[in-house]
Amino acid sequence: MKIVEKVKFSSGLLSTACAFFLLLLSIACSKSEDYITPRSMGVDIKINSTFGKILTDDLGNTLYFFSNDAGITSSCVGGCIDAWTVFYISNQIINSDLESNDFAEITRPDGGKQTTYKGWPLYYYAGDVNAGDVTGDKSGGIWYVAKPDYSVMVANNPSANVKYLVAPKGKTLYT
Repeated sequence: MKIVEKVKFSSGLLSTACAFFLLLLSIACSKSEDYITPRSMGVDIKINSTFGKILTDDLGNTLYFFSNDAGITSSCVGGCIDAWTVFYISNQIINSDLESNDFAEITRPDGGKQTTYKGWPLYYYAGDVNAGDVTGDKSGGIWYVAKPDYSVMVANNPSANVKYLVAPKGKTLYT
């Protein structure tokens, strides 16, 4: 008799534990937007004492271009993403001094989305601790602070070890 009572107690406890687990699982897997807090809501222009006008998110965090990304594609993958976080916001709020048609989104090689400006994918730099920091500029000779007024960029082809000039959207310029 005592053995049966012990089994009943254990199965009741097991049922309660399973129900609690399923409740936690349903909350954790919820697709409610309440659980998603974006880092930023848009793109802004800030004045920097070294660079003049620079692109930032609306919280003042500097955005960067990667010169290996010429041609409207993202080539920062794998370990690169650890230091250079992808900037992506759908339906972003854009500073009134910027043209909304200069912004687009691409699908990255890993399947994620990324915001582009004039065809160049945008990134944050992990080394920038505070809003307004620009410590990633010229990192490795291939990362640059994103500026709203550029008309020519230096692109880098790492496989050929060649740098060349490009217009917006990565179109090669010839002399």
